[in-house]
Amino acid sequence: MKKVFSVYDRVAEWLCSFDSDKYVHLLFGLVISFAVSWAFMLTTMGATKPVCAVCGVIASVFVGFIKEVVDFFRDKPFDAKDWLFTVIGGVIGALMFLI
Repeated sequence: MKKVFSVYDRVAEWLCSFDSDKYVHLLFGLVISFAVSWAFMLTTMGATKPVCAVCGVIASVFVGFIKEVVDFFRDKPFDAKDWLFTVIGGVIGALMFLI
C-alpha cells in the first residue's frame, strides 16, 4: 500500500507541475477531436468509428500546430509542450468517441 501512495504522490506532483495553460490546451484538443469525429460520423456515409476518431486526432494535431504558428507570428515563442498537450487531448477525445 505504501508503494501505491508513493506512485500517487509522484503522479500528483507531476500533474501539479504543469502551467494552467496546459490544461486548456488539453481540453480544447479533446473537444476538437470529439466534435470532428462526431461530425464525420454524422455526415460521411459508410464511415466507421475508428476512421472518424483518426480524423478527429488529425484535426487536433493541425489546429494545435496552427495555433502555435499564429502565436509565433504574434511574437510569442512556439511552445511544443502546448502543441503536445493539444494532441494528447485529441487522443483522449478520440478514445472517448470510440467508447
